[in-house]
Amino acid sequence: MREPDFLALIALSGVLDTSGVFYSGPVVLGAGSGVATVSNLSLMLDMTIPSSMGLYMGAWGMALLMLVSLMMLSRIDVRQFHKQAEDHFSVVETFTRVD
Repeated sequence: MREPDFLALIALSGVLDTSGVFYSGPVVLGAGSGVATVSNLSLMLDMTIPSSMGLYMGAWGMALLMLVSLMMLSRIDVRQFHKQAEDHFSVVETFTRVD
C-alpha cells in the first residue's frame, strides 16, 4: 500500500466510526517513516569517510531540529498565546498578592 492508501484508510475509519481501523493507519505510517529515516541515515553513513561521520550526523540533527522548530513555530498563534499568558499571570498575581 502507498501512503495515500493509508490516508484513505484513516478517512474511511471516520465514516465507519471504527477506532481499530483508525489506529492501524497511523501505526503503519509511523513504522514506514521510521524505516525510511533509518535507511536514509545508514545510506548516508555508508557513503561518507569515517573521519567525517560525526559532522554529517550533527548536520542531520540540526536539519531535523530546524524543520521541527519551524513547523511548531508556524502553528503558534502569537495573539492567542499572549492573551492566555496575561490571563494566567493575572490569576497568579491575585493569589500571590501580599497586602
